[in-house]
Amino acid sequence: MTNVCQRGHRPEIVLIDGGYGHNTSFLNQLEKRNLTYIGGLAKNRKVIIKKQKNIQEEIRLDQLAESISPQAFNLVQLSTKNAHEVWLATLEVQRSRMSGQKTIAIVMNAKNFSDATDINY
Repeated sequence: MTNVCQRGHRPEIVLIDGGYGHNTSFLNQLEKRNLTYIGGLAKNRKVIIKKQKNIQEEIRLDQLAESISPQAFNLVQLSTKNAHEVWLATLEVQRSRMSGQKTIAIVMNAKNFSDATDINY
């Protein structure tokens, strides 16, 4: 990424492998350069959510997904070669060792967590 930026290129979005989604040093460098990025997270990754005005909770992503109301998920029709539907919810969270709020997406192949067989974070 450093070479790309040094050459004067500025990507609109940086897509990163899920393995880098846990590398806070790498992510902090992207943010230092004001780059927007999308990457995957493991279901056991912990995030910090606001429960109430001054109360926060650290929770695993899979537990967070299970706690979300089905009404929070929106149907998205994917128009690809193998078109299909997914259910998407976005949330604002904090990640340890990173500053500011982060937007995460939970994408499932069913509206209810209990019915989903494919869940991505």
